[in-house]
Parts: sequence; structure tokens; C-alpha cells
Amino acid sequence: MREIPGQLPILAGNRGRYQLLRPLGGGSFGDTFLAIDLNTLIQRHCVVKRLRIDGHHSPENVAGIKKAFEKEAKVLEDLGDKSSNIPCLYDYFSLTVNDPQLNTPQEFNYLVQQYIEGEDLSKELEKQGLFSEAKVLALLNNILPGLEFIHKNNVIHRDIKPSNIVRSNTEDNKFYLIDFGAVKQVIKGDISTTEKSIVFGTISYAPPEQIKKEKVDYSSDLYALAASCVQLLTGEFPDDSLDVNNLWNWQRYPYISEHLGKILRRMLQVDPYYRFQSAREVMEALNKRDDDPKNLKPPTRDENNGGGEKTEVINPSQPRFIKVLLITAIILTTAGVLIAIYRHQNQ
Repeated sequence: MREIPGQLPILAGNRGRYQLLRPLGGGSFGDTFLAIDLNTLIQRHCVVKRLRIDGHHSPENVAGIKKAFEKEAKVLEDLGDKSSNIPCLYDYFSLTVNDPQLNTPQEFNYLVQQYIEGEDLSKELEKQGLFSEAKVLALLNNILPGLEFIHKNNVIHRDIKPSNIVRSNTEDNKFYLIDFGAVKQVIKGDISTTEKSIVFGTISYAPPEQIKKEKVDYSSDLYALAASCVQLLTGEFPDDSLDVNNLWNWQRYPYISEHLGKILRRMLQVDPYYRFQSAREVMEALNKRDDDPKNLKPPTRDENNGGGEKTEVINPSQPRFIKVLLITAIILTTAGVLIAIYRHQNQ
């Protein structure tokens, strides 16, 4: 690392040198900077993330945080070049620098990734107001294929929210998922102690199983995406508008269509079993006709679908049987009328 008077430092990584320009944000786990990659001819912009762990964390939490940061780098390196909705990884390295808060030498981990020129959706909501249904549908249709891709590669984001979705200024209506610091590989069986010790995700968007530190699956990301859409559409969180069955009551908002309302409602089911199980299922539901009930009703374990709504299961042979009964009834009724007329005329 080289200090230049009056400027932020230049970081020497494994693949380049990065001139920090200005802070982009910070949190309990680190800081993010806009930077220039000095080793590129065009001196491209990039994002530098610095992992900083506050001293109050337990050794188990520290290990979990470092593991999550390393996994973020691996996800971006492995998937960023293959998905159009994920930033690419440029570099990953560690340096011993002077901690700006403690004023003592400390080892920091750095991650350098593609800079997406644009604004996250939380800022867009603040500046432009509530999203129209058309804007939310554009978001879903654009981001769901990327979500399907990462899920097929056994990755769960775990922290989807408006501030982690960026709309690109340079690409028409293109959205990127950022901040994979909470990413976990899909784990078969129990979650390890280290991974259980940290509740990743933001409470207002996270599904119940994640808040309770239970095993998450692909539908957990779908829940968080739906919660984000609800906030963009209404300015509220799903918990602010529940019905008597403890389900999100989309009917409170007359400007939300029944088609989209029921799809979001299914994505927000408390029990993961009753949600859509994949991003592909949501995409197919969005593209089906509004009057097709198959894409709106959750699956059933028994007579009750978990949402207070009964689902009638019809045997494929039933419609034909009912049709025969109706025709027979019509014939018998007609015959009865004709017999009555004949008897009346012969009296």
C-alpha cells in the first residue's frame, strides 16, 4: 500500500494496483470504495471491499465472517463471468495496513469487483417514489433468470433487498445482484456451528426460517425478493399488511393486479413448502394467463394449503362424468315435459 498526501491510498493487489477514490458505504463487517484499476489501459472503475471485523465478535463469528467474505470472492470469480446479473471479480488479496479506527497495524482482506454504474433500488425508491407494477414486473423478469442461475450452481444469496439490487445506467433496464457477503453454499443436512452462529440477511426481508437460524433453501431467496417487491410497490413491508390467515393481503392495494398479488403472496408463504420452489416456477407463473389458477395456488400437504384456502382436487375423469350426468338430466327433464304435454292433450 502506498500513501499519497491528500489522497486515499493506492492498494497493491495480486492482479493490479487500485487507487481509492471515495467511500461508497460501510458497515459492521467492512467498508466499500470506488476505485480505479491503475493497471488497465482505460483505468477502469472498480469497487474495492475491505473486510473489517469489530473486536466484539466471538472467535466463532470472526471465522464465519471471514469464510463468508472468501465465499463471496469465489462466487463472483466462478459465476460473475457466466451470469449477466452478477458483477465479475477482478482481484482478492490481503494487506497489513493501519486501522483507521484503532490506529494500529491490522491485516485486512480486500475484494475487487466490477463497478456497476447505477443506483440501488432503495435509493431509487427514495428519490422517485413507489414503483409501478410495470416496473416491478420488469425487475422480476430481469433478475429471476440470474437467480435461477446462481441457484443451479448451488448458491443462495441470503440477503436480497432493494439496496442489494442495482439498476444499471449504461444498460437498458438491466439489474444486478450485489453484496454476496452473506452467500452460503447449499448444505445437505444440518448447518455447521459456525454458520449457525451468524444470522445473515436483513430482518425485514429475511424469511422466518432464516431469522430462526434454520436451514434455508432456494425459496428463501424468493421470499426476500417478494418482500423487496412489496416494499417497492407499497412503501411497506409484508408484515405491515397481513390478513386474518397471517398472509400478505395484496387486496389492500387496488393498484396491484390479482395476478401479481397472488404470485407475491405465494412467494411470501411462511412455510417454505407452500412457496414456489424455484425461480423458474415464478417466471412460468408470471407468463401464464391471469385466469389460470394453477400458477397461483400453493401445493397441498392435505386438504388445507396452509393459507386458509381450500384446494379442490379433481380427478381427471370427473369432468367427463359430470358432463354425462348433465346430458342425462336434460334428456330426462325433456322427456318428462313431453309426457306431461301428451297426457294433458288426451284428457
